[in-house]
Amino acid sequence: MKTTGKIILGALSIILLCWLGLNLFYVPKYYTDNKSDRWITISSDNNMKEKIINYVDSANEQDGKFIVPDKWLSLMSEVDSSGSTFDHKVIYFSEAPEEMYFVEFTPMPNVRAIYNPQLSRHHWIWGTKKISVSDQNRIVVRFKSEIITPGSVPFITFENGKK
Repeated sequence: MKTTGKIILGALSIILLCWLGLNLFYVPKYYTDNKSDRWITISSDNNMKEKIINYVDSANEQDGKFIVPDKWLSLMSEVDSSGSTFDHKVIYFSEAPEEMYFVEFTPMPNVRAIYNPQLSRHHWIWGTKKISVSDQNRIVVRFKSEIITPGSVPFITFENGKK
């Protein structure tokens, strides 16, 4: 009986150490320790998340405006495996330039990644360091004009925290 208990205790110890080791060294691909790397920060109002989600969902119910097309569904696995523990939403824009935004509520809404085949053919772009300032500004203006203004969401700050 003592030997069996030692074996079980040893096995559990090994499993625990492996789990701890993996979690200590795992860094999600979207991770950044630089808060200015968030593209769009909306208000800290508790209803911001709901306002954005409600607007996008109602637009999708009416005409499917922001629904990811079938041709890009394979890209969703990268978002699903991002390691994000926060609520998030993917918003698709069909007008040129055709692209998608990964909006994460951390707790304030932030555009954390984009997919635009003109900028990166096969992968999402995570963070702002791999995208030009002019494209960052274009993304901010697009998000403001197509999501925030129509959804009556007050726009507070954008592009690396500057108004």
